[in-house]
Amino acid sequence: MIEPSVNIADETYPPIADYAIIGDCRSAALIARDGSLDWLCWPHFSSPSIFGALLDARHGGRFRLRPVSPVQVVRRYVGTTPVLETVVTTPTGKARLIDFMPLPIDSAQAGSLFPQRELVRLIEGLEGHVALDVLWQPRPGYGLLRPTLASRGRLGWVLSYGNALLGLQSSFPLQPDPDTTSLQGNVIVRAGQRETLACHFVQGDPAIFLPLSLAWSRLETARAWWTAWSRTCTYQGPYRDQVLRSLVTLKLLTHCLSGSIVAAATTSLPESQRLPGLTWDYRYCWLRDAAMTVRSFLSLGYADEAHAFLDWLLHATRLSHPALQVCYDVYGETHLPERILSHWQGYRGQGPVRVGNEASRQHQLDAYGEVILAAYECVRHGRALSLSERRFLVELGYEVCRRWTHPDYGLWEFRDIPRQYTYSKMMCWVALDRLLALQAQGVLAFDIEPVAREHARIRYLIEQHGFSAALGAYTGVLDTQDLDAGLLLMASYGFHPAMHPRLRATAAVLRRELADKNLLTRYKGEAFCAPGTEGAFVICNFWEVEYLALRGALDLAHARFANLFSLANDVGLLAEEVDTATGEAMGNFPQAFSHVGVITAALTLAEQEATVRESAADSVHAAVAPTRS
Repeated sequence: MIEPSVNIADETYPPIADYAIIGDCRSAALIARDGSLDWLCWPHFSSPSIFGALLDARHGGRFRLRPVSPVQVVRRYVGTTPVLETVVTTPTGKARLIDFMPLPIDSAQAGSLFPQRELVRLIEGLEGHVALDVLWQPRPGYGLLRPTLASRGRLGWVLSYGNALLGLQSSFPLQPDPDTTSLQGNVIVRAGQRETLACHFVQGDPAIFLPLSLAWSRLETARAWWTAWSRTCTYQGPYRDQVLRSLVTLKLLTHCLSGSIVAAATTSLPESQRLPGLTWDYRYCWLRDAAMTVRSFLSLGYADEAHAFLDWLLHATRLSHPALQVCYDVYGETHLPERILSHWQGYRGQGPVRVGNEASRQHQLDAYGEVILAAYECVRHGRALSLSERRFLVELGYEVCRRWTHPDYGLWEFRDIPRQYTYSKMMCWVALDRLLALQAQGVLAFDIEPVAREHARIRYLIEQHGFSAALGAYTGVLDTQDLDAGLLLMASYGFHPAMHPRLRATAAVLRRELADKNLLTRYKGEAFCAPGTEGAFVICNFWEVEYLALRGALDLAHARFANLFSLANDVGLLAEEVDTATGEAMGNFPQAFSHVGVITAALTLAEQEATVRESAADSVHAAVAPTRS
């Protein structure tokens, strides 16, 4: 994709889709097409920001590397890695910019010393000469800290605050700004010339300053590691490139020190341009993502990642048992108080900017089903459960038996009142269904009778009160006519076969009532937001693709999938939602849930196509088999 020009005004907000992500599986940075790094939190995803211009262009801070003259931009990820390469062309020449974050030390590097966290920006002249402008403007602590900038000579520049140190090394001179917390400068790169900028962070440990001459070899090390990691992928079905990019994005959102996966790299990017206040902090780990994410990793050949995520799930949920929280931080911390950063205006002035997430305190029944289903998937792929893990899963099942009749806040985490959400009841059914399956396989031992009784009662309730004969569809809330796209998952979770008349009717009603510009929104009805205030929710559309594939409507499923991936940006990243009026990406970015949707939809398409081929082959074999006399 080539843009004729890039807006480089300091106080404008690029479209959300203008951003690309780089990371080291502990934290992540967002870099706009104009070369401005506008979001980075260190030392981990939900730490206070170092650069936050994404949420306040004037006061948030940025790390900008941009051509001085008007520019054409072509960018890409290098192969199947998260190494970002941007080629800029100006009237005087062409240069390549490379952004990456070196990975944690691996076993081959034991004994070596590396910065605790680091981000490297490389420049290489390709043709003629290109003048570039640099601004390093850190604003630690969500812009509330203004530590003093100090020169360390050949080691570069440092900011010290608390027990943390932030530094910048540059292969060309930079000058301090009058505000004493920023650096700026210019460099002209000619064909064959290379320059380096390395930003590093340490907290509570000795600071390590590496020679800048190592930067290019460290780039090759990072690229080789990601290439080898991607090569593990066993998937050979349709949309393999999109699946691989989604897989790498999920890995980027994984916290390698704990095995957890955050919902997104950002906080407070607005979900709607028409309904104010829909800004949430997604830098935490949602149980809701668990089963789909585990299935994605397992089905693509990444058992280590799936098992690490399950280990984190079982660790974190023990910390709040018997109640399960909706979300936890990367280490399983349960206390995530929500507060508003009133000194920041928010993306394009659409605040508030929130830190923490009050939804962590909500009661949501579907969480039980997600944890048990994730464990079930791991067992199905050969994972052995310890005695304590088996006991814990049984305890969760008994908790479902006690709680499933209660109202809750539902899949979409509404903040008004609890209700009897059909999806929540279905996930309680899933929890008990998979427990019974594990018992039948000899993995778990418990008294079957009370679990089987509640399992049957949940199904009866859903069929009697969760289906509206007048509407001809399963409903979002029991005994209403509200609609919820989450119920497209009923076939995927085995509540009914995809061809069941009630599921076919429900899918038709959801398409008719929730589609806007051919894209599904999340819900409709008295319990939900007013129609037209939200955009299309990306993963709901991949759920529809999955349902269509399970139903055998493969051509339609392919057409919908291709249309959906046109919503990705030029480097293959998906947001949470899409504004159906403007086509703009909305919500936190990139969104793990959306990329999980890509993978699960593609996997289901591949599985169903394989089933069709096998059926056709069996039919041919039967037709040509000799008749025995």
